[in-house]
Amino acid sequence: MLTSAFAAAGTATVIQPDKLREQPSRSAWSVMDLHRRATVRVLETRRDWVKVEADGNRSGWVHEHSLSMDAPGQDPSANPARTRSSSDAIPVARTAPRASNHALILTLGNPSSATRQDGSNAAAIARLMGVPDANIRQPGPDALSLDGLRQALVDLDARMGDKDRAFIYLSGEGTRLTEDGRCSTALVLPANQGAIGSTELAAHVRTLARRADKLVLLVDVKAGSAGCPAPEDGIMRSLNDSKSRGSSNVLYLTATQKTPPPLADGQGGLVTQALLACLDGRATISAAAGMPNGRELRDCTQATLATHAGKANTAPFIAIAGNGALIPAPVMPASGAISPHALLNGLHAQRDESRQFSVSGLRASYRAGEPIRFTLTSSRAGYLHVLAASDEGFTLLFPNQTDPIGRIDRNATVNLPPRDKDASAASRAGKSKTSLLFIVTDGPRNFFRAGLSRSGAFAAAPADARTLRDLPLEILGGDNSPTCTRSETRNLGPGHLLLCSTSFGSALQEITETP
Repeated sequence: MLTSAFAAAGTATVIQPDKLREQPSRSAWSVMDLHRRATVRVLETRRDWVKVEADGNRSGWVHEHSLSMDAPGQDPSANPARTRSSSDAIPVARTAPRASNHALILTLGNPSSATRQDGSNAAAIARLMGVPDANIRQPGPDALSLDGLRQALVDLDARMGDKDRAFIYLSGEGTRLTEDGRCSTALVLPANQGAIGSTELAAHVRTLARRADKLVLLVDVKAGSAGCPAPEDGIMRSLNDSKSRGSSNVLYLTATQKTPPPLADGQGGLVTQALLACLDGRATISAAAGMPNGRELRDCTQATLATHAGKANTAPFIAIAGNGALIPAPVMPASGAISPHALLNGLHAQRDESRQFSVSGLRASYRAGEPIRFTLTSSRAGYLHVLAASDEGFTLLFPNQTDPIGRIDRNATVNLPPRDKDASAASRAGKSKTSLLFIVTDGPRNFFRAGLSRSGAFAAAPADARTLRDLPLEILGGDNSPTCTRSETRNLGPGHLLLCSTSFGSALQEITETP
């Protein structure tokens, strides 16, 4: 049976006096003093720094040398001999909530323990996606008439800024409706207030997708047979329409429970439980690029359902539409070796395709240490980052010591300084493949915070576990200052919006380096 209550994050004990700081740096402003033997709640890890919440709900960063991490699932206020079971242990969140992330949770079933659990599980998923509590909206049953549900979707659109991210969750009883001459799947509203069809929901999805950087939808319903025959899922039809151009930034997961669950435990939708287990580390998941994308999450969820359903044919089938390469949550499962080349491919798949960006002038082959020159064209000015991946690790080619800022116009020609020939992979191992990821962002990224260090004119890091974890967090998360993470600062001016933007344009090319 899947257990799914969202527990508190891990805790740690302060083992030496230290400062709680606004940023993961010794030079950052102090928030408060931390005293020896104080217990803090762990929110995030970033290389040698840990973000914690101390007494008074004040949060900040402290160096890991000042902390002793409590055992997973350990409650320091309880009897030390009494610990939670392994199934209840919730891993540490890997990223801070961002004010630009939103969630709308629509539990459409009539009030029950299962409905409440669906809402709790969906909120836990939203938090793992980096949605702050203040940005999670969950209308009560009284507000979920047909007009109320429509208004909730309109309100979500009004709250979102351009290129924000959103998660929409729906659960309840399924039914069928005739919409625009088609038989569509639909969801029953609470207290028999009617139903909303998937074709109408698809129209709201298209509206939200036009503004969003990423939009993730999860629909977990129990099957209904009443209504018209052979229903179609309007959302899936819209996303799979070859004539439509609005699905590159949308990930849609949906499943219908056709048979009763093996145990009526009041825990809510099985698909929601299984997806949460995949995201929070209780289920085994493979992720080629380090962070699981939509397809990998679907596969993990399906496998988890098959394991817990008793019989394989009783597990609901999870359908996927939109862009299965999107990474909905910045979680990092420990599952096998991760190729640096695969990581760059996975990051490239998160690009904003509405942002036109191209690179020209590269040759297919270069000698080790030979300078590289290229020309780029971007629909918007921004900050350019050029990251090279070999089998051994990563090198930040731009910005560099020659151009430490990296600000570029919409058209630019870039000359990279020659790399140290003796340090190149080609010099050590002969002919080698190098992947080059070109990224243009609205706000700068700090690759030193991701663990890179100076290496000649450039910065570099090996492909160790910490770099493979922190590098994608820096690229996908961007600035994590209070300006960008506090919900109350969301309505700042355009300059701050650019600073806090997480969307980017990118291009990916492969070259061969020879001795």
